[in-house]
Amino acid sequence: MKKHFNNKTSINKWITHLFFPLMLCVQAIVFAQDTTETPSTKKYALLFSLSNNGQIKDEITNFYAAFNISSELSSVESNALTYNLFYTYQLNLNYNIGLKLAYTKRSETTTIAEIIAQNDETKINQTIFGTSFFIRRKINLHPYLILNSGVEIPLFLVGNFTSKSINDNDFFTKQETFKKDGGIVVGLNNITSLTLLISKTFSFNLNASFGLLYYNLGDELELNSITFNKSTNEVQNVQQKEDKKKLKKIELSNAELFFGIGIHF
Repeated sequence: MKKHFNNKTSINKWITHLFFPLMLCVQAIVFAQDTTETPSTKKYALLFSLSNNGQIKDEITNFYAAFNISSELSSVESNALTYNLFYTYQLNLNYNIGLKLAYTKRSETTTIAEIIAQNDETKINQTIFGTSFFIRRKINLHPYLILNSGVEIPLFLVGNFTSKSINDNDFFTKQETFKKDGGIVVGLNNITSLTLLISKTFSFNLNASFGLLYYNLGDELELNSITFNKSTNEVQNVQQKEDKKKLKKIELSNAELFFGIGIHF
């Protein structure tokens, strides 16, 4: 099966190469500054945000594209957003710690109506849960503008990839299901955030995470195929399991960007 590539992957890599030294400089500046009180110096904060799943999106998409039944006919690019919940605790004026929970649902439906009265439909599904622990240093750029930067340990639990296809024409109906095992992704990130206070309780937040990630994905491939011959009324059922290509590598990730609303209390 062919490997899936797209131009966005290369663009994202170039952005990461520029982003990496910039964020390290930001972090160095943050850790060199003194911190003062702000109107929002409260112990706790909750942040609800959306992100682009940028850290693992390209690697996940490219790896599982080889097991997508419709990969020859259409792109498997998924634009699914990631839903995030951040919880932070301010240890003192300088440092805060936190926990992040994330959820992503990759899904796509491709319908192709061709000549010879054929109608193909393919659906892919995959769920990704993420969590991380982070510690950051805080500086105040302005009484209402706060910069935090630090380190994060992320863990992604990648669910099984499922690709289901139905091929229906004048001669037969065939249903195929490919299921490829998921796995885990773990690493070490830089995490940087910019907080704009709109009151003592609420804020707008921009966050960015990137770093080194270790991928361990895809132990087993399972194929189930059912074919119904419309002229003979015969049914053929094929089941097959095998060890296929695995993804085990360490990679400098792309940047994942977050935007959300925070509650401070």
